[in-house]
Amino acid sequence: MQQEKTADAISGKILRRDELFALRRRENPNLTQNTFSWQLAEEIRLGTLQHLGRNTYRVNDMNTAYPMKKYNYPSSREIEELTKLIREAYPFAEFQIWESAQYNEFLNHLLAKNIIFVESEKMLIESIYETLRKAEKYHVLVAPTLNEMKRYVDNNTIILTKLTTQSPKNKDDSTQPPLEKLLTDLYANRYLKCSISIDEYSQVFNRALTTYQISFPRLKRYAQRRNVYDKILPYLFPEAGEI
Repeated sequence: MQQEKTADAISGKILRRDELFALRRRENPNLTQNTFSWQLAEEIRLGTLQHLGRNTYRVNDMNTAYPMKKYNYPSSREIEELTKLIREAYPFAEFQIWESAQYNEFLNHLLAKNIIFVESEKMLIESIYETLRKAEKYHVLVAPTLNEMKRYVDNNTIILTKLTTQSPKNKDDSTQPPLEKLLTDLYANRYLKCSISIDEYSQVFNRALTTYQISFPRLKRYAQRRNVYDKILPYLFPEAGEI
């Protein structure tokens, strides 16, 4: 009974590790740091706890919590073909390929057109463009202006741009951006603003943050690098900005 009252009292709050340990020790005076660490790992897996970084955690509502999933977007045929083509031509190149359709699962209104983004090292942009042009099957725009985008973008048009240095990478596939990058790029990628209404942003963040595992430290680092952290902060958990 006491444990349930404690859980209800801290539900939704953000606590430091030492604060959380002190609360758990009140319930179980024999609790050791080693056992506590195992408990934290299990609660994060179950979704009752979220690790926000720097030994800081958010306690979720135990009545509604469920296991947070790892974000894994199943690549479309177009993405797979492009990845293979570029990788074979430039085996040591650093690049990422993703598409605006990846946001559809978070939106209330599905996107009418899909845009494929190919981001690469600056010195390879022209070379990759020539490789795609010679394939004679892709509609490619190199860093177009917003007016050019509005005029010439069609479904599955490829926009080729520079990959921001130190962009976060997906551990399983470095050519696929992690969810932290996709969320940040709502503000950092100017082309998305022409496709996704800002009125949808709150829904995108809410669904992403309550469905998938998010590394707040990684999101914060990338957002700060793109100078948009202050813009996305209101969509995060209120206290996350202090982490």
